Amino acid sequence: MAIKDDMEDVQEAVINELITENGITNTLADGQVTPAKLSQAYLPLTGGNVTGNVGINVNNPSSFNSGANNLVVGSPSAPSQGITITSDENSIMYFADGTSGEEAYMGSIIYNHATNRMTFRTNGFNSAIVIDENQNIQLSNIPTSPTGLTSGTIYSDGGTLKIV
Repeated sequence: MAIKDDMEDVQEAVINELITENGITNTLADGQVTPAKLSQAYLPLTGGNVTGNVGINVNNPSSFNSGANNLVVGSPSAPSQGITITSDENSIMYFADGTSGEEAYMGSIIYNHATNRMTFRTNGFNSAIVIDENQNIQLSNIPTSPTGLTSGTIYSDGGTLKIV
């Protein structure tokens, strides 16, 4: 066991030296960099390809999109809130209000590579704005009366867009 312990100490010393030489700041919650954490892609040092899920301020980055690698950025002050970036046939940025169910994707920006369409969603799957391949903008749920709207809000008056 002594040889294994010595090897782990050498690995940790080399990793810490690489971090120091390259000016990389360690932002892991416990302040410790270990070979095991590096192998889980917490801190890629080579600039090469990283496979699997990568987490920043996240101990166990989720596999939100099971067919792709995910970059998960957590909030140090609100652990259940964060951003997940993933890409397959769509490139997606999810904004989380929690860690399970719809909370994990309460807001999102989705770019569909096949159609060149970008969709902005709020409150789960509700599309708020869609920009199509011709840069046409589609707005959802446009108010039809200025009543109760704040200054600067757009509403539709018989198909004509107006601003309060």
